[in-house]
Amino acid sequence: MLFLERAVSGREYVALLKSSDPSKAIVIKKVQCFLWNSIYYELQTYIKPEIGLTVLKTEVEPEKNFSMPWFLKVKGELTGINEFSSYCIADMYSGNRNPKESGLTWKENSDMMKAFQQKKEQRKSEKDL
Repeated sequence: MLFLERAVSGREYVALLKSSDPSKAIVIKKVQCFLWNSIYYELQTYIKPEIGLTVLKTEVEPEKNFSMPWFLKVKGELTGINEFSSYCIADMYSGNRNPKESGLTWKENSDMMKAFQQKKEQRKSEKDL
């Protein structure tokens, strides 16, 4: 699955909003951008749905050696896990007005946790080879 993220103008946003799928949850993220050791990072905190998730995004060349910023606690890598995309989150949390109150944070969401654990185990077995 390919996802495209880009900035849109206010006019384009209003036009796109008219064709949005009302069955999907609205996703609102707070995005903080910063440079660390010459690498660009985006810290994306999900505001709505309130699922207790913050994602650190960066793009680096596979052969480039880099380290995560020391001041961030990273729980794992999400590369290739579609369940953590805004599109899938909008689909998974449709109908749930306040996921945090109903105990449906990302850690309690079995689809997201299963995908996270599977990818983690796959990466571990690839390293062991």
